[in-house]
Amino acid sequence: MRESAIINLDDRSGPGTHWVAYKQNGGHVAYSDSFGDLKPPQELMRYLGVGSIEYNHKRYQEYDTDIEKFLRKELHSDITLSLRANDNELNGEVTCNHVNNDEIHIVVQHQDLCLLLSKSFLHIHGKITKVDGVNAVTTMKLISMAVCHLFAEVCYELNGMEIDRKKNVGITSVMKGHLSLTPGQQYSLENTGWLSDDAELTDASENFDVVLPLSCMLAFVEDYCRVIVNDKHELILTRSNTDLNAVIQAPPMENFKITLNKIEWLLTYINLADEPKIQLLNYIAKDLAISMSFRSWKTYVYLMLPSTTRHVWAVKTSTHLEKPRYVIPGFQTARKNDPQKNASELDHCRIRDVKLFLNSQCYPHGNMNLDTSNNQYAILYNMYVQFQTVYYNKKAELCYRSMNL
Repeated sequence: MRESAIINLDDRSGPGTHWVAYKQNGGHVAYSDSFGDLKPPQELMRYLGVGSIEYNHKRYQEYDTDIEKFLRKELHSDITLSLRANDNELNGEVTCNHVNNDEIHIVVQHQDLCLLLSKSFLHIHGKITKVDGVNAVTTMKLISMAVCHLFAEVCYELNGMEIDRKKNVGITSVMKGHLSLTPGQQYSLENTGWLSDDAELTDASENFDVVLPLSCMLAFVEDYCRVIVNDKHELILTRSNTDLNAVIQAPPMENFKITLNKIEWLLTYINLADEPKIQLLNYIAKDLAISMSFRSWKTYVYLMLPSTTRHVWAVKTSTHLEKPRYVIPGFQTARKNDPQKNASELDHCRIRDVKLFLNSQCYPHGNMNLDTSNNQYAILYNMYVQFQTVYYNKKAELCYRSMNL
C-alpha cells in the first residue's frame, strides 16, 4: 500500500492547529513534524496499521504558545501578560527552618491560570555572615552562579507527577551556560549571579539579591514554551549539604553561613478575554493528548579519576525513551568543597583526546591530539562554535574567542 498526505492534528470540528505530513510505502512509514523530535499521534498509527513509524528529529519551526498564535491572528487587544509572585517566605532564621539538606517546596495552587513557565524566575534574597549570624565576613565572596551551588537538586512536578529533575545544579548550570549564552545575555545575567571578571554579587554588608531564570536550572522550562492551563505546579528545591562550593575565600579562613531570607517563584500568566477563554476551555474539554517533549540534561560525576594516561568511563545505558543527543565533558581538579578554589571554573587537566562510544559508533572518528599548553585546541573550539547552531537552530553568538580559552 502506498499513501501520502498532509494532515492537521485538530479534529474535523475544530479550526485547525498544526500541520504534519506522512508517506507510507508498504510497512514503512515516514512522518514529518516541523517542530521536530515528536512522535506521531496514536490515532495516525492505528489508521496506518503499523507499530512503529520513522519520524524526523531535526527542528524546522520554533515552538510557540497557542495563545500567542491566536493573538497574532485575531486578538490584538484581548490578552495581557502579567507577573505574579508565588511566595515561599522563609520566616525567621533559615538555619532553624531550612538548613543544609532540607527540601523547600513552592506550590502554585491557582489552577485556573494560564501559566507560561518558560518566562518564570526565582527571586532569592540572602546574606553571608559569620556563624554567629551577626558579624559580616571579610575574606570571601560569592562566585559566579553561586545561588545554583546552594542547591543540590531542583525538581518540577506537574499535578503530582515528576516532569524534570536536575542534580548537581551548580556545575550543570555553569557548563550549559558557557555553551549557550550570547555576549548580550552574559552581561545582562549579572543580575542572576552570572558574574564576569571581578564583579561581586554582594554589597558592603554581604547582602545578595538575584532573579534567576528557571530555564537556567531546568531543561523543561527552557524547551517548553507553551502555556499550561488548569494544572497544579510544584517546585522542590533541595539545599546542598554544604555551602563551601558557593564561595571563594582567602586566608585567614573564616567560618560562615549563608542565610536565605526570601525565595519567590515569579510566574508569568496570561489574562484572556471572554471569547478566547471560552474557545480555550472548549479545546480543553475535548481532552486531546498534547505532546510535551523537551530535552533533559543529566549530569554524571566521576569523583575519583585514576592516575592513568587512559581511562574508559561507562556512563549509562539509555532506554528507547531517552536518546542521547549531546555529551559535554568537563574536568575539575580538587575544587569540590574547597573554599579557596572557584567551584564554577573548569580545568584543562592536560587532556590529549576524548572519544564517545555510542553502541558501535565512535565520535569523533579521528584523534583530536590536543595540547592546550601549546595552543592546540582548534578542534575543541570548533565544536563549541557548532553547539549553538545545532542545539538552538540559530546562528551562533559566542561569548569566548579561541585566544581567551
